[in-house]
This record gives sequence, C-alpha cells and structure tokens, in this order.
Amino acid sequence: MNKLNEWINEAISSKLLYQHKKLIVLANTRKNTKIIDGFKINFANEIEFFSENEFKEITHYIRKLNFNTTNIFNEIEFIEQYISKYKDDEIIVFNLARNGIKEGKKSLIPSFCDLLNIAYTGSNAFTISLCRNKYIYSMFLVNFIPEHIPKTYKISCKIQNFNFPKFGKFIVKPIAESGSIGVSNVLDFSKYQDLAKINHINNQPMLLQQYLNGDEYEVPIIEKNGEYIALNPVLISSTESFLSEKISKDNNFIYVKSKLTKEDNEKLKQISIKIASLLGIKSYGRIDYKFNEKNFYLIDIACSPYLTEHSSFYYNFIDLGIPYEHLFLLLIYHSVINQRTVDPKEENLDS
Repeated sequence: MNKLNEWINEAISSKLLYQHKKLIVLANTRKNTKIIDGFKINFANEIEFFSENEFKEITHYIRKLNFNTTNIFNEIEFIEQYISKYKDDEIIVFNLARNGIKEGKKSLIPSFCDLLNIAYTGSNAFTISLCRNKYIYSMFLVNFIPEHIPKTYKISCKIQNFNFPKFGKFIVKPIAESGSIGVSNVLDFSKYQDLAKINHINNQPMLLQQYLNGDEYEVPIIEKNGEYIALNPVLISSTESFLSEKISKDNNFIYVKSKLTKEDNEKLKQISIKIASLLGIKSYGRIDYKFNEKNFYLIDIACSPYLTEHSSFYYNFIDLGIPYEHLFLLLIYHSVINQRTVDPKEENLDS
C-alpha cells in the first residue's frame, strides 16, 4: 500500500493550504433529520440514515482533524444555509446525505455543489445516479466485463407478460435502493411464476439478479484525479448466504480477512479499479462481489458507502495499522483537488 501512504503524506503536508476552509458535514440521521415545514419530502427508508452511534463514530474521526466543522442534517437546510450564511465563505462539504426514494436521491448535493463550485466528497451527480440503477450499470458493464456480470433482468411495474428466465434461483431487488432494502429471500423460477407477488418497493421496477452460492466480498476504492487505489478485499461473514434487509439493518454480520489467494485478491482489486474507472467513481466507493466457482460476480456498487467502524474501509485501515482519521483527511483533501475549478491560491495543491 505504498501509494496509499504517499497520498496520506501528501494530504498531511498540504493540510495548511485547505484547513482554513469551513467543513460542513452533511448527513441524514434517524434522530436529527426532520420534516421541514413547507416541504413535502419523500423520505428514504430509515435504514439509509445513520444511527446516533454511527454518526458519532464518523464525527469522532473528523474532529481529530481540527477543522472548523458544522453538522447539518437535511439537504434543504444545507441549501438554505449556504445561500443565507455561507455563500461568501470557503467551504468543503463532507457529503453523507442520502435522503429520497429515486435514482437521483443522492445526487442533489453534488449537483448543487458543482453548480456553485463548492468542493465536496464523493462522486458527481451523474455517476451517483448511474450507480443507483443496478440494471443500467449492469447492462453497461456487461460490454466490458461480461464474465463478471450475473444474469440480470428488469421487471417493470406495468409488465403483464414476463418471459421468465430459466437459470433457477434469483434474488429480487429494488433497482434504485441501497442498504439491502427490499431484499428478503431467494426465489426459485422452477417453483415461482407469479409476478403479482413481487412487491415493487416505492413503485419502482425490480431487479432479478441471478442467485449465486459462495462468499461475498467488499472492495473499498479511493480515487484521486482519476487514479484509483483498491484496498484489500474483505470477506463478509453472516448466518445467511446473502445480506437481507433485516441482516443489514441489524448489522448482523462481521468483516473478516479474505480467504482468497494472493493472486485472486489482486485480480479482484484490478477488476474493481476497472469498474470504478468505467463508471467515473470519484473520491471513494465500494464494489461488492460473490465469489462463485472461481469467478467473481458483481452484485452491487456503492458510491457513498458507510464509513463507520462497521465497514470494510475501517477494517482495512485498522488491518494496515493506519489511523482511521487519515481516511477522512484523504477524502477532504481529494475533494479540494478534484474540484472542477481550483482557486488560484490552491493551484499548488495538485503538485
């Protein structure tokens, strides 16, 4: 991980050039994200929101960086406060916002920040929305890595006659949700032919994804100016063969060291870098796989994955002996140098 250490050292040595900026941590939490009078907001499932303990874990590491930090818990509130209070300030947005119910639910803040040339962590609005639609990115990636894409189908809410595939077992997922929302069981096509029994979450199309036996792996990604680092694949250990909504909500799984050979670990990291590059993932992300019969199959992509202590990012940094606050410093630093237009005062940040 020589490159990771180089990036961290660069972020530390350059810190004085961007530490004067105000850091706004924008996140949705189950306690603090409230309905705002006058707005009819389609709230995401609370599984998407941070618990108080999860948010405290994140802010604990951010506080160690000694930025002038403000927490905001609603996207609309941030926009209002920026216009009324912060428009003349130099700010960085640590964007953890995830409210809403459609493909673009996590793209509002990146779009707003790009419009006003505000530095922010995470991917841009296009990539965020693209990676929310599991069917579209699967159909895109099958042109580049067909051997790693499981058989995938879409069931529209209005489809009356559906030509059921014949590959056997499958998992039904909402096309544009995360956090395993709507994932509850495995169905077998030899026994299941009733579309009416498929529950369309938030009235959106559903994804049929080939069910695969095998271990599930997460590969965290860090990006800087189009260059990528894939951290070590981390194995998910659970009582179930896949992460259902209930298991995900209860965090009833743990991360353990990869059982892959050194060669397969490196192969999976290179596949992940290729996917991240093709989709234009910025700042950080995570790519999830099933390892089945000596092959890796893509099962999910997260452009704004959790960074709590129950995450594959945390597992990697602790395993590597790197202080975890350095991840947050990296993401803040990269948000500045990834900014569309760099302020002349900061042009030497990218040297």
